[in-house]
Formats: sequence, C-alpha cells, structure tokens
Amino acid sequence: MKRILLGAAFLVAFSANAQVQKQKKFLNNPNLNHQFLTELPVAGNTIPKATAHVLRNSPATVAWTSIPLGHSANSYSNAFSPKEPLWYDPQINTLTFVHRGGGSGIATGNDYVADVSKDGGATWSADQGPVYSETGLASGRYPQGVIYNPAGNTNPDNAFVYATGAGLAGTNDAWGGHAEGAWKLDNSAPAVSSMLTPFHYYGASGTSQSFVNRTGGEFWEAAQDLDIPANTLTGTITVFHGTWNNSTNTYTLDTVKYAYPSSDMYGGDCDVAFGPDGVTGYIVTMDGYLTADPAVATAYIWKTTDGGATWTALGFLDLNNIGADFGGASPITSHIECDIAVDGAGNLHIATTAGLTDANSVWSQVQGSWGVYDLYTTDGGTTWKAQQLGLPAQYGGDYGTDNAGGWRQSPGIQIATDWNGDKVFIVWTETDPTLDPDNNYYPDIHVNAWDRTTGNWTGALNLTSGSGEFFYHNLAQFVSASSGQYQLHIAYQTIADATISVNPIEYAYLSGLTVDDTQFSTPGNPTTIVLVTGINEHSLTSANVSNVYPNPVSDVSFIDITLEKAQPVTMTITSLVGQTVKEINLGQLNAGVNKIAINKDNLAAGAYFAQIKSGNAVVTRNFMVK
Repeated sequence: MKRILLGAAFLVAFSANAQVQKQKKFLNNPNLNHQFLTELPVAGNTIPKATAHVLRNSPATVAWTSIPLGHSANSYSNAFSPKEPLWYDPQINTLTFVHRGGGSGIATGNDYVADVSKDGGATWSADQGPVYSETGLASGRYPQGVIYNPAGNTNPDNAFVYATGAGLAGTNDAWGGHAEGAWKLDNSAPAVSSMLTPFHYYGASGTSQSFVNRTGGEFWEAAQDLDIPANTLTGTITVFHGTWNNSTNTYTLDTVKYAYPSSDMYGGDCDVAFGPDGVTGYIVTMDGYLTADPAVATAYIWKTTDGGATWTALGFLDLNNIGADFGGASPITSHIECDIAVDGAGNLHIATTAGLTDANSVWSQVQGSWGVYDLYTTDGGTTWKAQQLGLPAQYGGDYGTDNAGGWRQSPGIQIATDWNGDKVFIVWTETDPTLDPDNNYYPDIHVNAWDRTTGNWTGALNLTSGSGEFFYHNLAQFVSASSGQYQLHIAYQTIADATISVNPIEYAYLSGLTVDDTQFSTPGNPTTIVLVTGINEHSLTSANVSNVYPNPVSDVSFIDITLEKAQPVTMTITSLVGQTVKEINLGQLNAGVNKIAINKDNLAAGAYFAQIKSGNAVVTRNFMVK
C-alpha cells in the first residue's frame, strides 16, 4: 500500500459558459438539487387512499399587506431551494433582506444589497449598501444574510448585516468561491468585502443555509461541496464558523471539511441551526440513502452539544413508515428541499417534503402521493417522529422555456420559531387548485404551527387564500411575538412576466401574516420513523476522507485522508454483502492530507466499501472495480 503525504491543499478554478447556461446545467442535472423532479405518477404504484393527519382548518382572518422592497437584475438571486436572505432580530426589532442588486441602478447585479426595516417590517429602506462589492473580487451570486447584533445592544444603528454567497471570478466564466461582506446599518462604517476559495466549494446556490447564534453572535454555514468541472458531489460538506472581529467589522471565518455519507446522486439542501442555549445544534443534509433503491433520498443528521466544537453523526432518517399516508405504498423519499430549526428543549425539527418513488428514480407529484412534513425528535435524537402538515394538490410547475430562462416554483418549505423556541412555524407555498389544477403556478402562503408545551398544532392554514402570487418566498428564522400573537416575516418576488426569469424583478414584504395562541388546538398524531445508524460515520470530529478517485478502479486509485493531528488509521475493504476482503493497518498518518493508494490486486470486478477508522471517526466510501 503506497502512502504519500501531500504538502499543501490545492485550489481549482471552475469554468463554464455564461451564467444562464451554467444555471440551467445545474438545475437540469439529474444529480443536483430538486429541479430534476419528473412530473409523472409513479409507475406501478396505486394510491387507494390518502390520509391527511392534521385536518385543514378554516383560513385565519388575516389583514395582510404587501410592501415594496428592493430590486434584482433577475430572478436567480433568491430563487430555487430555501436559503436565509431574510433575517429578523427580536432584540432590536429589525429585519434585513439581502439580494443581488442591479434592478434599481444603485448597485450592479454582481453586488449584494440589503433592504432594511428598523421597526419590525412596518417601513423599509430598499437597496442599501452595497453589503458586498465585487470591485477587485468575484461577482456575487445567491446571497444569504444575517444580522450581527453586539451583545447588549438595543439600537438597530449599531448592528451589522453580514452576507455570504457564491462568487463568479471574472466575467461569468469561472466560479470563484465564497463571497462575504458586512455593512453597518447606519452606514457609518465602511463596508467590508472579501473572498474565500475553498476547494470545490460552490457557494450558497440552493444547497446551504446560514445561521447566527442567539448567544454571542457566532456565524455558521454548511454547504455540500460540488466539483464543478466533474459536475458531481465530492462526498464532503464545508462548515463555516465565524467569530465577529470588532477591528475589521466582519466575521473571521474558520472552514472545516467533513466527510459525510453520499450516494453521489443528489445535491439537496444542507442546513445548520442552534437552539436558544447556543450550544445544542444540528447539521442536516438531504442526500441519497445508501440502499438498493437509487431513488430514495432523506435527511442525514449531525449534532453538537458543545457549541460546535465537535459534531457527532446521528444517522439517516428512514421515511418508509409514513407510506401509510399514501395508501401503504413504499418506498418513500424526501423531495430534496428542507429547512431546520431547534426548539427550546434543544430538539431538531426538519421541515421537508416527502412522497412516493420507485426503483426507476421517478418521484410522484400527483395529488395524494406526496406531502409536507415536520420530522422531529423530543428526546435529543434517540427517537424520531413525522408529523404530516398537509397534502398539497401539486408539487411544482415550470415557467417559460430554457431559452427564456425558465424556472421552477417548488413548495419552498421553510421553518421558523419564536425567540425562546416554544413555537415552531412551518411555511410552504401551495397553489389553489381552483386557479390551477395542474401546476403550482399560483402559489399561496400556507402555515402549520406547533406548540412545544401542549404538543398541539394549528392545522394547515392558507394565510393568503385566493391570491396566488407569492413566488420564491423567504421566511425569516424567527417570528415576532406579542401578547400571544406571532407575526411571520416573509419576503417574495413580484414577477410581472413569470415566463422569463432573466428580467429585472422587484421584491416585496408580506406584513400582517399572523398566528395566535387560540389556533393551537389540533392534537398531533405523528408517525414514528426510524433513525438508521452505523451506515457510515459515527463521529466527524477529526477525519476528512475523500471519495475514491478515479472510480471505477482499473489499476490503482487513491483516497485522501485529512487529519487534524497525527494518529493511527486503519482501512477495511468489504464487499456489498459485508464480507471483509482486506484489512490494512496504515500506521501513524501525519496531520494534514494523506494520499492512500487502493490497488486492484486481488479485487474481483464489482462494488466495494472502504471503511476508514481514525480514532473515534468511522467513514465509509464506496467504489467499483472493473
């Protein structure tokens, strides 16, 4: 076995065509995001009965208004999977909404600007900043934004908006890495913009979400890594942790690579969130579940109880038990998109979509074959439940054509809590079938909320019944709470011509969307689901293991093992049926990147698993021999 120590990490410049063509390639690739969903019923599956767990209540009487916000050069800024461009801080009753500029002439379409409300959403200042400027750096894409509020501060002018996203180096011809920028809300301090270029990092385009802790203002972001030239997942995630630096008025970021179990099939959402205590947190990726069925994707979960110093992998959530919701059919898959929150007891909630699939990777979207769910635990992650929130009539719809920049309106499921984590609010868009029986072309805002103390739900509420105009909504992580009433903070795109997404667009804020304590009256009846452990990593505190490359193995291939400190490592190669083929003691590997050779010798053609053990970390990578 050949062992080579690599002296330094390397960076790769990613090349592609124009931005629209790259976006289409990303969205139409069957291995990435949720855009590839086939709008066909699942072959061979019948749906004799669809059972709705939580009965739909009558819509609440809500007097909402739409307030104009800022502009973007096109719809791509905050489109596709849920992200976190909208942030609310109850301590200063302030909202910020970060997006690309370009529509108003205040900033270019390559900068990030912010819409700001210092009175809880009543009035707004649009297109402020820029928060991130491309001058001398990469062109900004797909931003997220959070508020840093200094400890003890009660004046919004003393707070900062911090934005991150993907970057395009040069003129739309190469991905440049991770863009970041910070801007003081009273504009008294110069904006700070910078770039990071971690290996294979695609940025915040539909696969990541950011979070700023309630305690101490620590910033977190987690994203699945994408090898742009190969157009494949790398089997790792990048976790960004930021500590506010008062001298530079921005976050000082640490980047840590984690290996995670991947079927290399799906590039779903990747989220991070912490509870009110600031020490209990979770990372969730929506990814391929390593079974014989290639169509099944579900959540993989990590947990920390020490503020993010160490993370322990909990495992996959098996969703097959909710097959009874769809007439007993299985297997059940997630539909890739998700959002997460941690309640006041330190328990994780995963808001996601799920439904029928078959072995041909066809995901059903007909009415009654999929639903929206809260996957949650009440005991810290030992046992798990799935509460059905609704059975929408349609999953999504495509607008326009490829040549016109066509795009998809998905449910965009997102989650929020009150500041103390006592109430959980899950929001999605769902078309009114009387307006459009075939597609999700006329989306309204729906919510189903949970009371942690009673276990009751509100039932599914259509808060904007009959409007059908809320494209690409974004829900803030926290709600406003006053006298038993909770206001949801939602921004969305107003689109004059829904067939062309490359035209300039305007954003708007929905004011007056509320839920009150009297509506938490529907008992929950969740289904128990199974946490599958032991498939891959048991902890991810010290080791980072790449995929086997090249794969399949024709002569000799390699696997990179990155260690934080020197320590002994072993590798076991097993067949698909669990038979041990080789046991290799790699000895004491050095800190940094170690390149390990996998020789074809004595390996028959077929599929294998390479299990890497390093201290308490166990990582499994699959490969083929031809």
